[in-house]
Amino acid sequence: MLDFSLYSMSGLTAIIITIVLYVSIQQPAASTVIPDESQTSPLTCNSCCQGPAGLNGVPGVPGTPGGFGPPGPVGPKGDVGISMKGDKGDVGERGLIGSQGPRGSSGAPGKVGPVGIQGPSGQDGLDGVPGSRGLKGEKGETGIEQFSGFTVVKTSTQSVSGIVTFESVITNAAGHFNTNSHKFVCQIPGFYWFTYTIGARDENGPGVYLNKNGASIVMSYTHPAGSHTNNRNMGTNSALLQLTRGDEVWLHKKHTASDRVIYGDPTWPWTTFSGVLLHET
Repeated sequence: MLDFSLYSMSGLTAIIITIVLYVSIQQPAASTVIPDESQTSPLTCNSCCQGPAGLNGVPGVPGTPGGFGPPGPVGPKGDVGISMKGDKGDVGERGLIGSQGPRGSSGAPGKVGPVGIQGPSGQDGLDGVPGSRGLKGEKGETGIEQFSGFTVVKTSTQSVSGIVTFESVITNAAGHFNTNSHKFVCQIPGFYWFTYTIGARDENGPGVYLNKNGASIVMSYTHPAGSHTNNRNMGTNSALLQLTRGDEVWLHKKHTASDRVIYGDPTWPWTTFSGVLLHET
């Protein structure tokens, strides 16, 4: 058999070599065939009759590949696939820090912040050059001097301790003595002079304080009248006080005993309390 592996050679040269080898192999076999004339039928003509079939010829050279055929018809649309969400992947490693980007445009101004704590005062500056003397102003109106003063009288006896009450008013300029609380309430800051007198009759004398805002300033004490009847004893004291607006001044009876009575009479004004503004501040 002919080894057709020679077909693996490329080119026309390989094909020609194959044909030559094939003919050289088959030619001697053909020359040794001698026809037997004795077996020839008288009815057969050897010169014109067909001889025996020959061997298969060598395969021809492969033809060139054909071109692409026309596109086939569009097939039917396939079914919609089922998408399945996969498992969440692991967090990847942190990337490198990128380079700094360009500076953005300035934003809108923010809101005004809260007022800060006041800083320390700076040093005093140097004195400036004195200015020229100004023109003389017009004469002003005469000022109105404020005044405050009072005198009150006790017209009934008092045995209980506490604020000494006064039932009659002789003077109450500007109304600064409160007849309900029996206290003087300062409305004009300044220096005030206060004085008081306490009367006692036939009994042991009471002790009385002059109070400013609850603090005792001065005190008076009336001695007992003794065994004599219709005796009169009186105790007195005074003080100069500097008051501010809202300060209160009043008299306070110390003793609670019923025999230490402050005497008061509508006809005989023995027990009195007075105060007057001396200088406004």
